[in-house]
Amino acid sequence: MTQWQPASPDPSTQSQLKLTLRKAEAAIALGVSERTLHKLLKTEQIGSFKLDRAVLIPVAELEAFIARKGGLS
Repeated sequence: MTQWQPASPDPSTQSQLKLTLRKAEAAIALGVSERTLHKLLKTEQIGSFKLDRAVLIPVAELEAFIARKGGLS
């Protein structure tokens, strides 16, 4: 009997499997301007972290923000 293993991701969708987004990508994902996203980051309504000089925003942070605003069930 073989052990269960999760299916490998489809190579055609690998580029879509991101855990973090840069500011411009996150703004597009939320449907807001980069300026609005900057305000949300500055007021810590959405969490982020720096890796070298890149500011990265976890997709989970965006999902949590939307859920807090009543957008997700």
